[in-house]
Amino acid sequence: AACVVARCGTWLPANCGHLLKMAIRRNSLSPDAGALWLCAVGQSGLQPSNATGIPDSELAGTAEEVLLGSVGSLADDESSNDYDSLSAARAVWGLCAMDKTDAADGLAKRILKRLKAEDSSAFVAETWALLREVDQTLASEGDGDGDDSGPDWKEGITKAGDEEVALSRPGRLAELKQALTKTGEEVTDMEEGLAIGPYSVLLRVGSHSVALDFDAHESPVNRALRRKQWATLSPDLRVAEITAGSWDGLTDRARAALFRRRLLDEEDPVADEGDDD
Repeated sequence: AACVVARCGTWLPANCGHLLKMAIRRNSLSPDAGALWLCAVGQSGLQPSNATGIPDSELAGTAEEVLLGSVGSLADDESSNDYDSLSAARAVWGLCAMDKTDAADGLAKRILKRLKAEDSSAFVAETWALLREVDQTLASEGDGDGDDSGPDWKEGITKAGDEEVALSRPGRLAELKQALTKTGEEVTDMEEGLAIGPYSVLLRVGSHSVALDFDAHESPVNRALRRKQWATLSPDLRVAEITAGSWDGLTDRARAALFRRRLLDEEDPVADEGDDD
């Protein structure tokens, strides 16, 4: 439940910190539960202590220790009874999203190392989608394990990218281009389906030096980790994000206003974006 709430960007309004506090108080999370919590907190954009909602408390101080400790067995070659490749991918993704690839003696990298030793033919689509982003983060830090990634691994990551494009594209480009004509901005030099590193963004508007990344909720996680990668992957082109949740249901006028804010790098108003006032 926390993963879904975080995916939608409503961690604080939904008071997910209360759920996290309850989990931390148990002090004995399974690897699967710990991995889900790491993935959820990673999507929230918060650190474990802040995610509890009581950052100065003793409980908040133990949050990171409890969460990282719960997934330690996912890096242990001797542990097999409770090993799950999807949980391992979720844990690594969450640690990367929180900038904790070096935490707990490089736990994220050790989990990933074990994952690469597993039979990748058994990996599900969600596992590959997460590993695709993890690979990019570790590569940008100079810690990528590309040399020991076999052809099956690389094929799985490539397929994850292809599936994301297939799921996110239908109809969205036409909607964006229609809204673009009503922004009041003079735009030129447009390019569809621009590749930026391992990702593909829906539309580049060269006149404004911006690329539009449309998150159609086709991925199991939000763009929390990907946002950290844009500066390295696209230093000369700002990447602006529009989510299906903020787009669908808007009037044409509201869509144009949203698109214009992304073009000009303006903040969204506090009021509902669907309000035409």
